Amino acid sequence: MSYYVIRDGSAVPSAVVELFHESAKAFTHDLEWVPADLPDAAAEECGYEDFEQYRYAIARHVREQRQRTEWRGEYEYFVHLESASFADTLKRPEALLRCREGVRERLGADGTWRAAAEDPPGTVSLPVTEAEHDRLRWQVATPQWSVAWDDLSYPVAVVRRIPAFAEAHTRNLRWEPVPPGLRLEEIPEHQAEKLLFALATGVRRARRTGTVEYFGILPGPFPRIDLDEVCSVVRRDNGVEEVYVRDGLWVRSDQLRDDWHRNLPLSAEEVERITARLPRSRCFLLHDGRPTRARWCTSTTEPSGSSGATSSGRRPACWRRSPSTRTGRSRKPPRTPKSRTPSNWPGGCASSSNARCGKATTTASSGRSRTGSTSAAPTP
Repeated sequence: MSYYVIRDGSAVPSAVVELFHESAKAFTHDLEWVPADLPDAAAEECGYEDFEQYRYAIARHVREQRQRTEWRGEYEYFVHLESASFADTLKRPEALLRCREGVRERLGADGTWRAAAEDPPGTVSLPVTEAEHDRLRWQVATPQWSVAWDDLSYPVAVVRRIPAFAEAHTRNLRWEPVPPGLRLEEIPEHQAEKLLFALATGVRRARRTGTVEYFGILPGPFPRIDLDEVCSVVRRDNGVEEVYVRDGLWVRSDQLRDDWHRNLPLSAEEVERITARLPRSRCFLLHDGRPTRARWCTSTTEPSGSSGATSSGRRPACWRRSPSTRTGRSRKPPRTPKSRTPSNWPGGCASSSNARCGKATTTASSGRSRTGSTSAAPTP
């Protein structure tokens, strides 16, 4: 994996580029990852820590501009993230804040707003829209869960509630206001996740028409319903299972027999939307009933032979750890280092929520993180 920054003479880069084998994608001022050409001489290669700080600087700069000019509402909202690594996705939120006429409030784990002090130096803070706030509050606050049933084997609705708000995930497969007249019973959070998955799976199976079935593969064994987390798409027609590789190419697979990864039934429209965003380079395992070597299958290469078979006669399935080779222990993913904003970015380490609320801030010249370690700051 290689990382590049593209500058246009301004204080904030115009884009950052991630190169994986011969596939490149860029994070731009549109705040989206888009396919990109391979970096040329105008792109400057950088390390990963600098790359994630450049990406954070782009996200903060664009969001601050939009908050001043486009996002009009009663409050200005901000999210504090665990690390600058999540500036593009807003994952791992640590806190939500809102600001009105210089008064700052923080959403607590109990779902109530309380007066908030200034952000400490080095806080990874980004402006967010009201819609993003509505989505992120359920990851910051701890809701109470309940479920409603009828005669079917999957729920009518799963409801989550905090003091200020409640909503239900219904058989419309979306979060919406709680329908009146539901008979609710309280459930623990771990059971709510399973029931949400059961509801989504049951409704999707009931809606299925035609002989071709589509499934979205979700990484890991945990129940999920967010289609943005689908990492691979499988279709099954008359018992023949194939995995999507690229536009026009499906190859034989056995992913649906893998008991490690969850899957959700998909519609043909959802398949088009998901496959459009899948990376152009993905790893596949070549096997003939036992684990063997791996190869890369990109947008310009494909397995040789007919029906997706390779020249050795083996069929590729989407890269995974073979059930026959598992030891029963799962490897923990590496921890993402907590990187903070370099002090020489415009505005220093002052968080955007302090600056927008008119609070006095102090620039941390050392670039010291919360853990007390010091890291070198990239020069924009």
